[in-house]
Amino acid sequence: MSPSQTLTSHSSGGSSARIPVAVRAASAGADAVMAALEQARVDILLLAEDFAGPERDAAIELAIGQSAEILVARHHEDLVLHGGVGAVLRF
Repeated sequence: MSPSQTLTSHSSGGSSARIPVAVRAASAGADAVMAALEQARVDILLLAEDFAGPERDAAIELAIGQSAEILVARHHEDLVLHGGVGAVLRF
């Protein structure tokens, strides 16, 4: 992945913004993301809008505890394919 990649953030008003991200590593799926959160490696926690897995509350608490950004994604099929949760990692 190139260091100039971006995430697209969509607001409830229908507008979107490109967020630059220097991606070093990423993780997808509840087990992998929870492991990364437990190791304090998550920079950005990505949650599908309808993610309601049992890990949801724990993931949010761990992300807040390590000052990770939390982004809720709407209409993002790639994230849904991975169980509705992913992360951009610090390392």
